[in-house]
Amino acid sequence: MKWEFNFISYNAIWRRCRRTFHNYFHPGAVPQYQPSHLRAARKCLPKLLEDPTNFRVHIRRYAPTPIPFILQCVLTSII
Repeated sequence: MKWEFNFISYNAIWRRCRRTFHNYFHPGAVPQYQPSHLRAARKCLPKLLEDPTNFRVHIRRYAPTPIPFILQCVLTSII
């Protein structure tokens, strides 16, 4: 599956990529990711309170946490 649908010609593959992308990233889809975001926030906040001087390190560590969940949803829908 090509995820660079902006760079491929408009055809059935482009439409399938665009539809799949839209299903998981439109504003109405955001609530399904809330549990994953909350888990990441609950892990990150104590670290920030414990060591606020390393703010950037903590944010870089926990900000991408929900991404594997999102990718799993997308990949299972197109396979």
